[in-house]
Amino acid sequence: MTKQQQARQDMKERAQTGLVAAVNNSALEKIKNVQQTLEMSKERLSKAILSNIPVEHIISVGLTLLRAKPELLACDSVSIVAGMFQAAQLGLSLDPILQHAALIPRRGEGGALHAQFMPMYRGLIALARRHPDVVNVDAHIVREQDKFRMVHGTTEEVVHEPAFNVPPKLNNIVGVYAIVKLKGGETKTEFMHLSEVYSIRDRYSKAGDKGPWATDEAEMIRKTAIHRLAKYLDLSPEFSRAVYLDQLALTGVDQHLQITDAGVSHDTLPGDSKRKTATYLPPSPPPEKQPEMQPAKAVAEAPATPFDPVRPEAIQPYKLAIKQAVTKAQLVLVQKAAKNALSAGQITTAEIGALQEMIEEREVEMDGKSRT
Repeated sequence: MTKQQQARQDMKERAQTGLVAAVNNSALEKIKNVQQTLEMSKERLSKAILSNIPVEHIISVGLTLLRAKPELLACDSVSIVAGMFQAAQLGLSLDPILQHAALIPRRGEGGALHAQFMPMYRGLIALARRHPDVVNVDAHIVREQDKFRMVHGTTEEVVHEPAFNVPPKLNNIVGVYAIVKLKGGETKTEFMHLSEVYSIRDRYSKAGDKGPWATDEAEMIRKTAIHRLAKYLDLSPEFSRAVYLDQLALTGVDQHLQITDAGVSHDTLPGDSKRKTATYLPPSPPPEKQPEMQPAKAVAEAPATPFDPVRPEAIQPYKLAIKQAVTKAQLVLVQKAAKNALSAGQITTAEIGALQEMIEEREVEMDGKSRT
């Protein structure tokens, strides 16, 4: 190697070293920024969490997650911190070992990267099991060499004997079922053929066969069955909210999760660009007594009276959620959230009636688009 070639090689190595140092400094600065924001928000975070997990542990897990997933560092600080708050508000851990929830980088409007909160299969199971009327809920994959029998009728019966002696690679998946057992002894089961699961994935998931569908396909298949079963159950506001946010993440719609004293809102943090107001459903306070489990019903339309006016500010978050909904399943979740808000005294019967009219109009729009 000549002196000139050696000089070029040395210059190239110095440039690469400088680039790596710059990237590392940028990453450290982002982690430091997030840590400072979390430290300043300890009091708000402690009010938001639904579990007895110490705030310090939540912050530690969040920062460890950032160091383990450098791709998150390209996301804006607002979405990272708000995603951590949302996990705490639902009582779900971002610890990868527990697999309750995750933060997923998504490119939003304008091409900017945002961290989106995504509940995982185990997180949805944990939320469902918190309902006082739920004894157990789970989802299982059925493979072609398993012994599987399912009977519908006055009573439901599921017999599933997995072929544990056959390696999964040699035993293809054919379907999945979700099952919930209630305190009264009633059992509800939902089976989905693998083709149905893939049809939903291809129709609604922006990532398609990439992202979690590529890295955790079995978990995503189970979660799809849980989603389907949840449509027929009236579970807690937290569960409904988690499913709604999950659908926004899967369809690539920006959740716009940000922070306020009341939980997650649309405030901005120093150093981050202004963003749109939140379009997710507001958190509902836990009722004194949870309602009994029953099939999900549409929110009943109620006429307004002179003593029951419609307040635009009260229904604005729901209007935005209806407008942004891309599936009828999301509209069902808006209905459930509105019903929970009515029970908590947050909205009136007249306001529910107004929301129901908007939902019906949105359904007509969806039907029109599907025919074209």
